[in-house]
Amino acid sequence: MRYHCTAPRDPLPVERRIAFLTSDQDPELTPDDQLAVHALEQFGIRVTPLIWDTPEAAPEHARRFDALILRSCWDYHRKTRAFCAWLDEVERHHLPLLNLPSVARWSLDKVYLDALATRGVAIPATLWLDPGTPTPLADVLQHGAFTSGEVVIKPSISMLGEDTFRASRADAAQHEPAFQALLRERKLMVQAFVPEILEGGELSFIFIDNRFSHAVRKRPRTGEFRIHAEYGGKRELTFPSDALVAQAQAVIDAARALSGSDPEGLLYGRVDGIDVAGRLTLVELELIDPFLFLNYAPGAPERFAAAIARRVPARSNEHGHDRSA
Repeated sequence: MRYHCTAPRDPLPVERRIAFLTSDQDPELTPDDQLAVHALEQFGIRVTPLIWDTPEAAPEHARRFDALILRSCWDYHRKTRAFCAWLDEVERHHLPLLNLPSVARWSLDKVYLDALATRGVAIPATLWLDPGTPTPLADVLQHGAFTSGEVVIKPSISMLGEDTFRASRADAAQHEPAFQALLRERKLMVQAFVPEILEGGELSFIFIDNRFSHAVRKRPRTGEFRIHAEYGGKRELTFPSDALVAQAQAVIDAARALSGSDPEGLLYGRVDGIDVAGRLTLVELELIDPFLFLNYAPGAPERFAAAIARRVPARSNEHGHDRSA
């Protein structure tokens, strides 16, 4: 299922100003988000890139914008305390952040997978280890849930495949030093390896305004299991079955109920999963600032822009709204 919108042909006079939150890795935004910036001009909305952890993004300065949109804050996994503190301040000052601060907090730690599993969402068998847990990797791999003896290990707050590795009972000793180094400092998740990713890759279902927009298949390079471009992964537009789309939609619906989303729901979301014999096995749900693959699907930048335009109120005066607390 896809939906379309018609944007005005000529740019409207600038009526609204918003910020796309990013990091110092992409100070001028990603090329994908720049497509959305251009599309938003057609709705009379001007976008300013704003690095989330700079003084300019503090509430006393950020309130000049009609909305703040989380887009590419891709260092929050290294600055988690600072990011959470920033979310708290944004919420305290009643700034219009999308997705909502409550949604960002809920989806920060991948322990949300357990909550979704209680709603019937299929996930790989997962074991959570708190920092400092005194356990060798070989013992973890004997856990009854890991029937194949092969797992993927990563921090529960992570992204882009960083500090992520595959291990098995046969090579546990080889990975023991890396495992212990991570476990000393960070909460880890140990997931059963899903072998279907090697052939079928991972599916990313992109949702805009709670509705399915398009999907991308991400495949790992030969000899690798991580599907990220940083590790040689390839991606392509794909058209999953209606049954798989319905399962991805169920994930979004469950997340709306669990995450503290407002009645309008989620501006955006990305459901990443693996097709296992027709059942979508959820690997990750991206609700903070997912890459939306707007350049892969005709009309996607315009759909995203229209969704933002529907949620951003018109400016009441030349200086914008005063949202000070």
